[in-house]
Amino acid sequence: MSQDTSLPNSARSTDTDGARTFKPSISSIREHIARQRADRILDQFAERFTEDNYFPEGGDGLLFAMLTWLPQWPADTGIVIQDDEGDLVASYLQGNNWEAVEHTITFVQRHDGTWSTPGATQTYSTESLFQVLFSQLSKSQIGRYAGDLSVESRIAMLREQISRSARSERALLFEALMADSHISKSESPDAELNPYLPFWAPSPEEWPLSLSTLHVLNPHLPVERLMALLDAVPLTQTEEKALVRDQIMPDAFDEALERSRLEWSNYRAIDGLLHTRVYGEKSDTMARFYAGRLLTARLGRGLLVTHYSEHKYRPPGQGDPVVLVYGEKGLYGRGDEDVVRVRPAGTDTDSFYLAIISQLQAHERTSLGLASDVDVSGLRSAVARLAIDDNGGWFAVGVKGDFLPDWLKRASPADKLAWRDAMLALLEARASGSSEVKGYGEPRQIRDYAREKLSERLRIDHGLMLEPDEVIVVTRHTQIVGIVVTPGLNIGGGEAVHTTQEHSLTDLSLSNIAFTNVNFQTTATVQNAEGEPIGVLTASYIYDLIRDLDVGAAYTALLKVRLLTSAEGIWRKERFAHVMQAQMRVDAFEAKIAGDFLTAGQSSVDQADLGYQWVKAILDNPVDGEKRARVEGHQIQVEKITLSGVPLDGLLIIRPSFTFDSSPLVVYTPWAPDGMCFRKLNNFAELRALLHRPDYRDYLMSLIALQSRAQIESLLGSGWRFIDIETEVYSRNFFEGAYEEKVARVLESVDVQTTTTTEKNWQSAWDVISIAAEVALNFLPVKIVLPIAALRSLYVISQGIHKAVTGKSGDAAGYFIEAAVLLIDMLLLSAASKVKPGKIKPFIDRQTGVLNFDARPALPQMPERLTLRTDGFFNGIHEQVSGGVSSFYLVRSGKAYPVVADHKNKVWRMVDLRNPDAPGKTPMFPDEQNVWRYHPPGGAGGEVTFRLDLPTNEVLATMKVLKKKDAHIREAVLACIEKIKADFATNNQCHGFETVGKNAAKELLFTFRLTGIPGSKGAGAWRLKVRHPADNRGVLVLEEIMETHKFKFG
Repeated sequence: MSQDTSLPNSARSTDTDGARTFKPSISSIREHIARQRADRILDQFAERFTEDNYFPEGGDGLLFAMLTWLPQWPADTGIVIQDDEGDLVASYLQGNNWEAVEHTITFVQRHDGTWSTPGATQTYSTESLFQVLFSQLSKSQIGRYAGDLSVESRIAMLREQISRSARSERALLFEALMADSHISKSESPDAELNPYLPFWAPSPEEWPLSLSTLHVLNPHLPVERLMALLDAVPLTQTEEKALVRDQIMPDAFDEALERSRLEWSNYRAIDGLLHTRVYGEKSDTMARFYAGRLLTARLGRGLLVTHYSEHKYRPPGQGDPVVLVYGEKGLYGRGDEDVVRVRPAGTDTDSFYLAIISQLQAHERTSLGLASDVDVSGLRSAVARLAIDDNGGWFAVGVKGDFLPDWLKRASPADKLAWRDAMLALLEARASGSSEVKGYGEPRQIRDYAREKLSERLRIDHGLMLEPDEVIVVTRHTQIVGIVVTPGLNIGGGEAVHTTQEHSLTDLSLSNIAFTNVNFQTTATVQNAEGEPIGVLTASYIYDLIRDLDVGAAYTALLKVRLLTSAEGIWRKERFAHVMQAQMRVDAFEAKIAGDFLTAGQSSVDQADLGYQWVKAILDNPVDGEKRARVEGHQIQVEKITLSGVPLDGLLIIRPSFTFDSSPLVVYTPWAPDGMCFRKLNNFAELRALLHRPDYRDYLMSLIALQSRAQIESLLGSGWRFIDIETEVYSRNFFEGAYEEKVARVLESVDVQTTTTTEKNWQSAWDVISIAAEVALNFLPVKIVLPIAALRSLYVISQGIHKAVTGKSGDAAGYFIEAAVLLIDMLLLSAASKVKPGKIKPFIDRQTGVLNFDARPALPQMPERLTLRTDGFFNGIHEQVSGGVSSFYLVRSGKAYPVVADHKNKVWRMVDLRNPDAPGKTPMFPDEQNVWRYHPPGGAGGEVTFRLDLPTNEVLATMKVLKKKDAHIREAVLACIEKIKADFATNNQCHGFETVGKNAAKELLFTFRLTGIPGSKGAGAWRLKVRHPADNRGVLVLEEIMETHKFKFG
């Protein structure tokens, strides 16, 4: 058995000395994955095809072939497959002669994956393939049962027949799936080919003559394997001519081809041990050999196989060998039956195993690990395991030769074998089925769902079979250019500009319709792709349809069930966990051998093993708790990482619990640009340094959800000191947690691409606030959730819309104003809003204190009847008197900014229109040149002007709290204090304060957060505390530096 193979990419060196040595195991890996995929498709046909509208991914071609072999399929009817441009893709028929075909069923596969008939402009929303079939086979008996002629009944019957066929014909169907894509019956019409092959398939792209020649000489070998051979052992021009002209190959090439051929037949035979396949002589021979070994080793019994034509074997007594009688084509029966000819134990290669099991006692089946007297799978696995072990693993991953990287060459024999086992486990895990969920958030998937739901409603409501992409909704808009309309202000003249907008029904369902959109309800018309009106689809119907379907919310709910709580979701989570665990084992073992677990400046093997033991502990038991093995007495935990609240997908920290930020840790960085998946760091500060590396910039962005990348890009542009690195411990299975986070990212992607009816309601509410309260809110896209109590305002708004549509605009205005008041009231009480305002230019210049009025929203229109005050405290302020009540404004560049007077502290304060009732309004005062500045420091804006009087960094560094700290922590604390000193002149915002002392001697203590200290999470625990002495007004002096704050303000 061949064991001379190449290595996976992770174990391949860049050396070129052995370039002409062919090691074909990569082909074996690919073929193994293809076999697993084929088995998964057949499992889905057998187990799930009876479900409505269910089609296995990648199984369409096989399904067409299976249709032609159903009992009632007309023998003179063929199937033709075309793409949406009319080009032939494939054809199928029952036999090998297309001349016998009198009728054809044509399927057109559209770009969205659905099926239609030729020339059709629409498709079916569900069961499109079968709908197309029965539209062209309406009089056929296929799928009919008990006189029921309905299409639904015939589809159900046909699905049941296909499912049964997938079970009974599995071996042949598997071979059809494994055949090269260009293989068809038309190539060899007289040969006994697999009946489930297509009759015609497109010819491959133009092959090199050498490849074509090899394929002719070795038709049984997969073409991809031959291509790999030519890539690994390239022929010279002279050698290629000799191959094409005379079929002569160089000795080295011929030897490589023979090794590849032996490897292919060997793995094919082992696969035949594990699974029900077509009969193969090599697999049959191996089954006899390893089954005999198993029976002898476990039961003390041998295996004897005789041919039915031979003299009948008479077992001598107890402990006799298991006797099988071989018939033909892999069929076996019991050898203890008095029959002239063999009675097979089954109809396929399972008969070998069934015949053995039937001769075992109950205790013998238990010894072999069999669950029952028909546990063929269990016996196959036990027999195949012996063959796989003899083969050195499924893929015989060798650990010798020049292809090995240096770190693997240096590994001990035991480590090499352990690495190989881990690699094989990973390959097996990956081949067992994809658990990828990212595709569900792709635009095509979302649109497919929207189309399906829209088509279903159009058919149910109006009997229309329409493609939603071809239903066009036209709205007309009128814009008055040159004026601003604000409630309570006069409307000036302007020019009316009329425009139209067109949206497909699918697009409209994704963007949704605001309930305040009066224009849609009064002007929208619906037409088909040719511009012809569809009268039954009124604006009112479309309005209700879009809002009732609520595609964004419905699709999100569907994904939560499908990917998380359903049987499929549970399977995906299990597969994801299995693959991730196997992947991390390989990565960890490679890191151990390569020395990646050694921290800087260390060379101790024990240190390297310590990091590896941490990782091994969490991989062996992914659930945090006492069941997880301790390392040196410490409980090991897994933590996920966020940057300023934004998750980094896939990055993990592994370290003992209850450690300090100065303690070592292991970080898992899959797909890192330097190729290191695991690395041990001395402390948390080194993690920040690692993530700050320039070559990690693109890598970090790839780990962040698309909608959050701009936020992190902005923070990175400002420097890492503004980014908080936070961690959170996985308290349960971290593999499953990682899967659920990937699903959450998919749901976020759906959220970005759609607007739910609820979100549209709140977007409408914001629009009403903007109009009624003269507040320009720039929150787009609006994705918010406010308290349920705020729904009272939605009711008021809906009444306003009704009044507006029915022409009672005066009453409607009252509803809008009332709704605005209610919504503003609820906004101030809401802490659950997801709205995050966009980044704006700072309102206060940190160096000069000058106010930047452009950074704050002004009133949308200049108020009327303003009077400039020049007296005392009111100097420079504009006043408006209405109904005996004064309002005050600052006017800059033709814009008005509302302000309020703070007479107690003798300052004016700016009103932020985005939050007019906020208690912390900005204090401001004019200088001699009437330039308005931020009020001098002093907390609330009173008479006291504070200044910091702190020791130098050299003195601070000698304090006890810092003196014994690691240098990187001490430097970070001092740097943070320096920043507080520099910023305090224009921004004295402390974290909190309290009073000490009594009566006249009462003093103030202030604290400042010291952020960005290595290992701190969020605001961190470090604080700078300063004192305002009672006898030194305006000066803040050092009180203490706190490593763990106990200040009542935290």
